[in-house]
Parts: sequence; C-alpha cells; structure tokens
Amino acid sequence: MNCKQIRYSNINISRNSVVGYFSIFRTLLKIAYQEKMLCENLNDL
Repeated sequence: MNCKQIRYSNINISRNSVVGYFSIFRTLLKIAYQEKMLCENLNDL
C-alpha cells in the first residue's frame, strides 16, 4: 500500500490496484501448485 506509482512517483498506488495485483499473485500460486512446481498449496495457508 506504500508503493509509489511508476508514472507519478509522489503518489501511492490505489487500493484497487493492490487488490488486483494480489489476486493475480494468488492465481499464479494456484497454477504453480497445479503444475507441481510447488509442494503445497500456499493459498490455503
């Protein structure tokens, strides 16, 4: 939540951006688990 925007370095990124990025990250973890790149499903933790 404290990260700065790339375009405007004096403004933090919005809450919706943070939620969207985290959702994509969780989806990638799920795919990695399904493809057996991870030993356990980290989303369940």
